[in-house]
Amino acid sequence: MRKFLLVAITSALCMQFGIAQRGGGKGAPKGGPPAQPAAPPPAGFECFDNLATPEFPKAALQAKVDGSVWLNVEVGAQGASGKIDTQVMSAYADGPKLLTAPAEAAVHSAKLKADCAGKTVLVVFRYELHGDPTANPQVTSRKEPPHIVWIESQPMTATKTGGKNQAGKK
Repeated sequence: MRKFLLVAITSALCMQFGIAQRGGGKGAPKGGPPAQPAAPPPAGFECFDNLATPEFPKAALQAKVDGSVWLNVEVGAQGASGKIDTQVMSAYADGPKLLTAPAEAAVHSAKLKADCAGKTVLVVFRYELHGDPTANPQVTSRKEPPHIVWIESQPMTATKTGGKNQAGKK
C-alpha cells in the first residue's frame, strides 16, 4: 500500500510539474513569455545590381539532368559576396556535379548592393528540361521574383512557329 501511495504521489507531482513547464492546465495564467519574432525572409533579387543568368551546361543537357541550385549568399562590406552555402536538389546523381559550377559562377560575378551588407540573399536557379532532346536546344530564362531564376531548355522545333523563331527572324 505504501508503494502504491508513493507511486501515485510521484506521478501526480510529475504531471503537475509537466503541466507547469508547458504553461497549460486549468487556471494556468495566459500569456507567458512573448513568442520570438519570426526571422525575416531572406533577401532576393533586390540586393543585386546585376545577376547574369548561368548557362545550362551542355553536359547536363546531353545527360538529360535537371534540378534546382539553392544559393544562400552572405553579403559582406561594400556589397562583396561572402560565404556561399549551396544546396542542389536533383533526381539525378550527377545533378550537383553538373549544375553547381555555373550557378556559383553567376553569383560570384554578380554585383551586390552595398545597402544589403550583413544580409543573407537567397537565389534559386531552376534548371528544367522541356520536350525531346535535340543537338542544339534553345535555352531560355526568366526571373520569378523574389528568388527564382528559371533556365529552361526548349527544342528548336518547339520555338519555331510559321517559319519564324521567337525573335521573329526567319
